[in-house]
Amino acid sequence: MSRALRDAWLGLFCMRLVLAQTAPADETVTFKSKVSLVPVPVVVRDQRGNAVGGLKAEDFQLFDRGKPQAILSFSMERSAPVRVEPATTPAATKSKAPAPAEVPERFLAYFFDDLHLAPADLIRSRDAARRQIERSLRTTDRVAIYTTSGQNTLDFTDNRDRLRSALGKLRTHPRSSAGIVGCPLMTYYMADQIRNQNSQPVLDAAIADVMICGNVKDVETAEYRVRSAAYREYTMGDLDTRAALHSLEGTVQRMSVMPGQRTILMVSGGFLTFAEHASDKSRIMDRAARAGIVVNALDARGLYTDLPDMARRTAGAPQVEQVLQQMEREGSRQQAAVMDEMAAATGGTFVQNTNDVDGGMQRTAAAPEYYYLLGFAPADLKPDGSYHALKVQLKGKSGTTISARRGYYSPRETEKPEEIAKREMDDAMFSRAEVQDLPVELVTEIGKGKDGAPRLSLVAKVDVRRLPFRRDGERNCDDLTVATAVFDRNGVHITGSSKTIELRLLDKTLAEKLGGGVNIQSDFELKPGAYAVRLVVRDKEGQLMTARNGAVEIPN
Repeated sequence: MSRALRDAWLGLFCMRLVLAQTAPADETVTFKSKVSLVPVPVVVRDQRGNAVGGLKAEDFQLFDRGKPQAILSFSMERSAPVRVEPATTPAATKSKAPAPAEVPERFLAYFFDDLHLAPADLIRSRDAARRQIERSLRTTDRVAIYTTSGQNTLDFTDNRDRLRSALGKLRTHPRSSAGIVGCPLMTYYMADQIRNQNSQPVLDAAIADVMICGNVKDVETAEYRVRSAAYREYTMGDLDTRAALHSLEGTVQRMSVMPGQRTILMVSGGFLTFAEHASDKSRIMDRAARAGIVVNALDARGLYTDLPDMARRTAGAPQVEQVLQQMEREGSRQQAAVMDEMAAATGGTFVQNTNDVDGGMQRTAAAPEYYYLLGFAPADLKPDGSYHALKVQLKGKSGTTISARRGYYSPRETEKPEEIAKREMDDAMFSRAEVQDLPVELVTEIGKGKDGAPRLSLVAKVDVRRLPFRRDGERNCDDLTVATAVFDRNGVHITGSSKTIELRLLDKTLAEKLGGGVNIQSDFELKPGAYAVRLVVRDKEGQLMTARNGAVEIPN
């Protein structure tokens, strides 16, 4: 999903409501300079593997390149428990509020790497996913199917028949020659060793291989064939890796606008990433961490073995055979690194080296019960794109293990204050976390609009007397950005609005005329059905925020 589309969702229209004396009409909204925080998701587990809750910011120590950092933001999220519906009471039947199960709370995206998965591994994992969905899907869950090839995908739904159909259509779409015995034998990992790492032993082994399998007598001819094969395989491998990362980033972008708990289950045999892919990975991990998206990963290859899979033609050349087998082992092991990185960077779980696909699917489909998000502002951060290793520790807590983001890349350019403010509003809008920094209440009203069509009014009631005003002469000054959004029963964004309210109030006006607060109303014409609503209010002077949730039922 493009950023422009997301911006359009939040900014369907922008208007200014002026209270008392206003600034000039052509004045643009500005925000105070604010440091962009680096998000660090953390999951702490006890000796039994259970997530640990109840920790405070002071329990953690955070290091950037070995230097201790001050934790400037801290939050703990808890997974939504399985809902048990209470018995219906007479009072409940009179309420027009929708049943709680109508509001989606958890979004799970199965991300199948059909460019790199072996056919048998894809079949096993998709069947396990089908069983997991049929066994565990709750009324508040929405599930999507995405692939690295972009084929046979399904957007979020709770329709089991559609999910079964989408899973049944999954097929592998390999493009590189990985797993195919060619002449010479060439893999993406070997191609990198020859082209970029200048490994003479690997080049010599590949030359010897092509002289044996191709009956080539001339060393120069053999080397030409090896380098040509390495070029082709590296080009195809790089295209596949970039396609997989691009699809994963698209899934993260799609998930970031879903209003609830968000988990990506990455099902793959792994794929190789090298230095040239580092910035892409860092961008994906940073975006997922900021949006609170947990990426869990399942290595669908099952139990790992060091025994070679492919028959060799070099039995009479043991040194050549040894190098080729070493390349296969190293490449196979490093394929899983990208899944491990994505899981660690988002507080997720990585399951590998097991043939229990159903058990692995069950573990990775669930979000950790407790999840912490730490934020810090690196001192003297240079916009040079360099890598910063991170380390998170607990103070005085023994018998626990920590899964946390391992590092990040510094940006190539400094983020502007207005971009930070816009991103914060976006992130808050598509979250379900409630924040109450500002004195704001959300009220929903259902009426009739044009031609008697149902109309939903979302009213933000703001106690302006408690805002962190800036004094300018005789007036109390602050600007409020008020954004509202409406989501359907599958969590799909239907409509929304954004307004900027400029407050330039005299003391008398503030004390006598606005004692009851200010109401900011947004109206939407909607079809009958159940909807989730979201209100986000952010002020300019204090850079504080309130985010509230609601649910409405539009009757027929």
